[in-house]
Amino acid sequence: MINKRLSVHFSSLAMKQKIIELAERNNLSASKLVEDLISFRLYDSDYSKELLKKLEEGNYVKNRNMLPSDGFESAIKRSKFRFNVSTAEVTDILRGSFVTEVRSGDIDGFENDKYKYDKLTKKIFKCVREYIEAQSAINWIDNGYSSFNSNLTLVFINDVNVSIVYYPKSDYLHIDFISKYVHTIPFVFDEKNNNEFVRYLDFDYIRFKTFKSYAEDGWDRRKHSHLIYIDRASNSKSGGFFIGVKYEDNGLFKYGEEKRRAELFNTEVRYFFAHRAFKLKNYHIKDDENPYLPNLLSGFQNNIDKIKKRYNRE
Repeated sequence: MINKRLSVHFSSLAMKQKIIELAERNNLSASKLVEDLISFRLYDSDYSKELLKKLEEGNYVKNRNMLPSDGFESAIKRSKFRFNVSTAEVTDILRGSFVTEVRSGDIDGFENDKYKYDKLTKKIFKCVREYIEAQSAINWIDNGYSSFNSNLTLVFINDVNVSIVYYPKSDYLHIDFISKYVHTIPFVFDEKNNNEFVRYLDFDYIRFKTFKSYAEDGWDRRKHSHLIYIDRASNSKSGGFFIGVKYEDNGLFKYGEEKRRAELFNTEVRYFFAHRAFKLKNYHIKDDENPYLPNLLSGFQNNIDKIKKRYNRE
């Protein structure tokens, strides 16, 4: 028996849904509609008028690609409202300080050993990133970055300057960091804030790209109709953060739902870091006989400059 079955994997859920919708509207099975469309496209079937009507109804993806990006850009910028309170984008400074452990063998002489330097800075930067991402939503709210009425807060971090003090006798590493450009954008997904453009933003696809890469490589148009530059999310002159636009509804808007009092501070926070955002600016080996703890964020730059020059680092 000859097998006539052929499975089709659609790159967009919206395309699959449109096929099912058109099939139901024309009293056809989905497989029959697909066969008719292929037959028309390849062989100019006699019933072209009927199929042309179906094709006109199915221009969903094509029309989405032709929409200007302005609507999506403005939808990201606009303020959101909930419980009669407005919340908008914020740009500010982020700083922190904590202590971790490090083996003496990993840090001794790191300034003269490229392998040790790379290994140590990778560990330090990982610790700083985890420290930032571990901050609760209430921390961001208390610092004025987000609001209790947002469902989702996007945090964009462009630069993180790190300074360290090492205590040889205890193997403790004191880490200070500061980011002078942190940009946050809150979103509220309810009926009052419903927006035809925000409904299609793909919050699972936010990337930092250079403008050169954006211009030359573009993006996968099978998955996203647009790739929108997020204005003010980055202060870089060579690149920035971009968000994809889906062909189907992202399903985030909920109607008739209000947060209970216990849920007010449960805003979801997502973090996005620019390329090579982390930089080791200062370091100091602490002499235990000297109780003075240097201000890492303002001094001790000479040794780091020598290291960067030795390894041709910017």
